Amino acid sequence: RYLEDTVWCNDRKINSTSGNTIYYETYNRLSTNKATAKPLVKDEEVCREQNDRYTLPGNEKGNGALTYPVGLLTADEAVLAGGVYNTSNSTYYLYTTQHFWLLSPNYFRSSDAIVWCVYGSGVLGFNFVYIPYGVRPSVSLGPGTTFSTGDGSMETPYVVKEG
Repeated sequence: RYLEDTVWCNDRKINSTSGNTIYYETYNRLSTNKATAKPLVKDEEVCREQNDRYTLPGNEKGNGALTYPVGLLTADEAVLAGGVYNTSNSTYYLYTTQHFWLLSPNYFRSSDAIVWCVYGSGVLGFNFVYIPYGVRPSVSLGPGTTFSTGDGSMETPYVVKEG
């Protein structure tokens, strides 16, 4: 009741191919051009295809593929938070000393999918999807939802309430 069904965007637009490798837009935008990276966050920039718009069933804005209104951050959102490809950052909120996956694909080679992640040192990077990293779920709170206590830590999590 506190969570809102929102569109979780996954930018799977192909940038280029080389032999048996498919490079996605995020590869070029965030790693090849990391010094001038301009993250995309507007729905019309990221969610070009209906199939890339993850929502609950019945939401005509998306693909209806989710069971719960929970997603992952994208690589672009990690850049907005302060992440830079191949650069340590212990000063932004995504620094947790734990490796975790992001939603965005990086490239696909033969039978290997390579996806963006944040390493324990705060580095924005990518790795093979079969590597056992964690996830940091992301939710969208409904209008009027606030928090009453907590700081977001494991010891003192946020307690949400209706406004």
